[in-house]
Amino acid sequence: MEDCNTIGHAVVAVPHTGKIHKLGKSTLHIHTKYKNIRKRLQRQGKYQLLRQIKFRESNIIRNINHCISKNLDIP
Repeated sequence: MEDCNTIGHAVVAVPHTGKIHKLGKSTLHIHTKYKNIRKRLQRQGKYQLLRQIKFRESNIIRNINHCISKNLDIP
């Protein structure tokens, strides 16, 4: 069972064990960190470095989403 009403992370409850898992809690921190970096680089006019930072953030978030999907034990 998954809770979709959370903000920033996935909450998954395992009914047969009664445990609750909070997955992907670091995504909100990563988004704000890279948003500030992108804002600073855009002010400085360093657009090539800005593009590299965008891809780095995308890869980190993609990896976190991959790990979340692998931790969801859907029968």
